[in-house]
Amino acid sequence: PLYLCHGDLDQHHLLMGDGYTAIIEYNRMHLGIQISDLYRFMRKVMEKHGWNLDLGLSMLDSYERVLPMEPKERGCLYYLFLYPEKYWKQPAERSPVSRRYLEQRCGRTDHRAEQKSDLVQKYAPVRTT
Repeated sequence: PLYLCHGDLDQHHLLMGDGYTAIIEYNRMHLGIQISDLYRFMRKVMEKHGWNLDLGLSMLDSYERVLPMEPKERGCLYYLFLYPEKYWKQPAERSPVSRRYLEQRCGRTDHRAEQKSDLVQKYAPVRTT
């Protein structure tokens, strides 16, 4: 089934006070898969915190204490995290700031993909045959 989704849920759209939390700015609200809001919120927070595995697992545990996920939802979340969300934002291969350039010229690598992979592998849905 489809549910009402915020569509742009991240830390900028949450107001937290004494004993309450409010969500604001519903201009991207739509009917969709509810887990997509959880994914977007988690991805934004995790990016800001270096893909900290303990933080990600704590967020998932907190979510499931309030609203346990069905196996299909868990699988959907897993595949959303596998998708390279920011791929289309990466610079062109020949751009002087591309990932390959940084690795070859500067000896730098982007470890965020590895840290994200740790969360995805830890939270992989249980496969049943």
